[in-house]
Amino acid sequence: MADQADAAGKARAEAAAEDVKRAAAAMRDEKPAPKLTEPKADEAARSALVGLQAAEQLIAEAHTRLVDAVSESWAGWRRRMVTDAADAHAAAREAVSGAVEAVSAAAARYAGVGHLDAEMRSRFPEVRAATDAETRAGLPWYSETHMPSKRPLGKVLIPVKVGQINPAGNLPVELDDALRMVAEVVTADADWPAAEWTPPGDPDHERLLSEPVDLEAPWVHAAVARSQGSACILCSTHTGEPTKVVDDGGTLVLVHESRLAKLERDPKRKRVIEAAEREEARRRSRREQGGLSPTDPRYGQAAHESFVNQLAEEEQSESGAARLYELGCETTRQD
Repeated sequence: MADQADAAGKARAEAAAEDVKRAAAAMRDEKPAPKLTEPKADEAARSALVGLQAAEQLIAEAHTRLVDAVSESWAGWRRRMVTDAADAHAAAREAVSGAVEAVSAAAARYAGVGHLDAEMRSRFPEVRAATDAETRAGLPWYSETHMPSKRPLGKVLIPVKVGQINPAGNLPVELDDALRMVAEVVTADADWPAAEWTPPGDPDHERLLSEPVDLEAPWVHAAVARSQGSACILCSTHTGEPTKVVDDGGTLVLVHESRLAKLERDPKRKRVIEAAEREEARRRSRREQGGLSPTDPRYGQAAHESFVNQLAEEEQSESGAARLYELGCETTRQD
């Protein structure tokens, strides 16, 4: 389409030049002015330009539809990709485990041949002397065929780099050891926080947004450490002792596992925690029953406002989950 527009523009320019030339010749010969040809060429050029612009519009509309289609299919597409990744990882676990066993068995058999030959030579001096003396085409037959570096499935050379650019050499590693290291990575549980996120439009998106996070999730622990600091909220120290994520009045913090265990063993503190959990469960149940959504046909705007006001009053007058848990933490801080 663009080539047609260029050709039409060129034809219009040529027609204009030809019209000038013919008009000059007519004036020279004192003849009537000839009929102009440029208007037809100009019309063809304009038609080609309009066609080009129309094609551009169609392409833009098609691109918009494509973008909309991709946006609409994002959630489902991503969900399938997450599932496919997990399935492929499961297959890789099985494959790499089998590969480690197979390579180890084969490498052991290769090495066994060399060990057998070495044992025979070490136990029988006459065998050593004979095999050392044997040559083929003037070459020492035994020693040249028993080089350690020539054993199949023996060592693998791993490139060692300084920084990210300059190679510093190769590090020889036993192949079965290298495979075991790979297997440890492949067979380990996948810590993939992206799988726990869902995009807008996913059936679980709104539900997950409204639900409490899993305090045991690795990504939650890492996020709390980055945002609140990695020190224990109770002792403010970095002892290297494992910590757990705790909901302290709506704020996620880290607490040493030993202090949490002590808190759980204390009967008084245990009652505080249990009361806090019951209170939070009651509030969560009331929220799930309705009253917070003015669009719910069972509840009107007035009921919604009444529920919100009542909940606010309860939070001010009652010792809710956050305050109860804070009490438990306070007793721990006093230790």
